[in-house]
Amino acid sequence: MAQRQGTAHDIIPVQTQVERSKYNSLILQHFPQQLQRNQQTDFDKFSKLWSAFVDGRYIFIEHLNIYVVAMTNGVGAGVCM
Repeated sequence: MAQRQGTAHDIIPVQTQVERSKYNSLILQHFPQQLQRNQQTDFDKFSKLWSAFVDGRYIFIEHLNIYVVAMTNGVGAGVCM
């Protein structure tokens, strides 16, 4: 898939438990004020943080903008269930 997408790792939505746990951890640790205020997370900052954990085995490059917006506007105000 990555080869067809022209990327180092597959670009897929956040879907594994490892990814959801890492997502929640990063949101809670780095964006607590946005979470409390139900504001959208700074996508650029979040994507830079996330990229440090991409290993192509358990954590992948994501369609982060769509996911961050969806989680910010959805249940949990930024923390995925």
